[in-house]
Amino acid sequence: MRCSSLLLSMVLWLVPLVALSDTEAGVGRLNFGGHKETTNCTAFLTERGHLVTAAHCLNLPEDAKLHFLERYDRGGWTRHLELLLDWFARDGLKDLAVICQAVPADGGALAVSERPLAVGEQLEVWGYGAPRSHVLQQRTCPLLRASNDGTLVLGCDVSGGTSGAPVLRRKGAGREVVGVVWGTDVARSYAHRLTSELLEHHCGGS
Repeated sequence: MRCSSLLLSMVLWLVPLVALSDTEAGVGRLNFGGHKETTNCTAFLTERGHLVTAAHCLNLPEDAKLHFLERYDRGGWTRHLELLLDWFARDGLKDLAVICQAVPADGGALAVSERPLAVGEQLEVWGYGAPRSHVLQQRTCPLLRASNDGTLVLGCDVSGGTSGAPVLRRKGAGREVVGVVWGTDVARSYAHRLTSELLEHHCGGS
């Protein structure tokens, strides 16, 4: 499935734009431009320098080149990474893909939250969803369920291009990442819980 379509059917919503700030550094658009189509997902950098997105975003030709544009906004960005598919470690069961230490550890990127989640907690999804994929968008979503297998069910839907987006919780004036979006339907979206333990499984202790 291409990144412009999430795994399930969806309704497109107009959502508020986000004023980019140093607090939200690390979120960016993951682009693929082929001969016949151009698609995008969302991806983000953790504070240890790992680049994270959804695994199904990488269902692309083997010679595909991807471009991560950190803090992309209407043609501008703060950092550009050109990537190859085989750089990603993929976990199909969790629909997670990561490039370990894609950049040096950077305190300006997203910290991974280790605090337990609570049903009803207000979380945020930050992504580059259609039809306004040229700007970073925010949805506030209550947590409906956190399953034992790590699946998070959120009480909002999102649009195509949001796959790979971080699910965030507030911490003081900033935010921490708790999950990675992989799908949506009419009234809900779905993510997998992201933990330091899961990242270390793919990246070692780095």
